[in-house]
Amino acid sequence: MSSLYKYSKQLREYLQVSKRFYNTKLEGKKYKLLQPRLFYSAIELLSSQREIQDRIRSTSEEFENIKALKIFLYDVLEDTEKNLGEYISWFSKSFLGENILYESIFNLFINSNCLFISDYSEALNVNQKEIIEKELVEFVKAHLEATIINEVIKQESFYGEKLINIIQGTYFNGALPVFKTEEEVSEIVKSISDEIIIESFEDSFLEIMDITIPEIFHKLTALPDLSESFKDWDELKYHLTKRFNEGNGYGAIFIKSNGSFGIGILPEEYQMLPPISDPGKEVYIAMDKSGICIVEKTTWEDVKSGEAFKKFD
Repeated sequence: MSSLYKYSKQLREYLQVSKRFYNTKLEGKKYKLLQPRLFYSAIELLSSQREIQDRIRSTSEEFENIKALKIFLYDVLEDTEKNLGEYISWFSKSFLGENILYESIFNLFINSNCLFISDYSEALNVNQKEIIEKELVEFVKAHLEATIINEVIKQESFYGEKLINIIQGTYFNGALPVFKTEEEVSEIVKSISDEIIIESFEDSFLEIMDITIPEIFHKLTALPDLSESFKDWDELKYHLTKRFNEGNGYGAIFIKSNGSFGIGILPEEYQMLPPISDPGKEVYIAMDKSGICIVEKTTWEDVKSGEAFKKFD
């Protein structure tokens, strides 16, 4: 969720600086003074756009009426505001898959950025600011309440000590209250000051969301049968056997979301299953699916037949 927030902030920043740049240029003022800010906001947004385009290319899902986002490094067009508005609408409704949760969170992020980008914050009147703050505070408290109830009262989630430490350190002065009922949770969470909620939103609360809300997922296009496109599996087995004899028991075939692959050793954080005992028979496969690495031990026999890769379809 923090990545989605960062992206929404990039969109809002580019929109703001583009509007100022265009209006300043139209008024015949020194618009070139804004070119450095336009350049850096465009560069950041372009980086995110490449990731989104890669996701679109690698998924089998259909996106209706894909909107092109026009981004320029040194100038803006007259219809920049309209173009950004149409793109944000497409991203919210289509790219997020009509998932009401993600759509509402993204829309909240887009609106709440007005509080955290200085140009917008300064331009808000008192009523506008109160409306945005109210929406933000209500969302945060509702999510905190549900999270604490599921973790502490119902014990239906097991996010663990890291989550509890963030909650008690940010909202309860380092000591989590003794909650006995859902009503107590609701009452105490509602008593948290709005100032704390807003001040901690961009760090602590986004971290809580990263822990408790799954990443946006798109089904990847099925990979081709790699056994048909690459026959020399024995050569790869030979090299991984050499690594095994050097003491590396986690030799793996790495498959990326774009279908490319290679061999190597699993990173330590993925070495949760037992190491390979016979490199002539066993090998790990590490599949990158939408940014999530899925690891499975298989046999060279299944690799050569193609059966090993069908498990990831």
